[in-house]
Amino acid sequence: MQEITDRLIEHIRTVAADADEIELMSYEFGGITGHIDHIVAARAAATAFYRIKEHDDRLTRLRLFCLPNRLQPERNTSWIYHDAGYMDNQIYETVDARHLRERIITVIDTHASQASDGQRVKELLGEELGMNWFQIIE
Repeated sequence: MQEITDRLIEHIRTVAADADEIELMSYEFGGITGHIDHIVAARAAATAFYRIKEHDDRLTRLRLFCLPNRLQPERNTSWIYHDAGYMDNQIYETVDARHLRERIITVIDTHASQASDGQRVKELLGEELGMNWFQIIE
């Protein structure tokens, strides 16, 4: 975890060297599906956010992608445990990118090794594919 965080901080500093403002985005802390890679990514992003923010006021916020409770109403133990979705008052920002729906489907379908996950995402979100819900850390 420490190595990943250190590498992430180095990458952010390199990529954003000339930026006026920096925002980070990751998964919510449960990784949405409980997948350990997503959980580690979220925790590393949060650690990087707080470490960089101590010394760099260009870092404004960390967006954590999450699902609303209406789409994920119950905890799920069918694979790896993951929590129910978030209530409306726990979601601080919604970004509607449904106009990119066909492009998003193309991207999902391109990842052949993740075909079953991609199909599940398309079924779960349906017509809401392209909607993005975030918790915000500032």
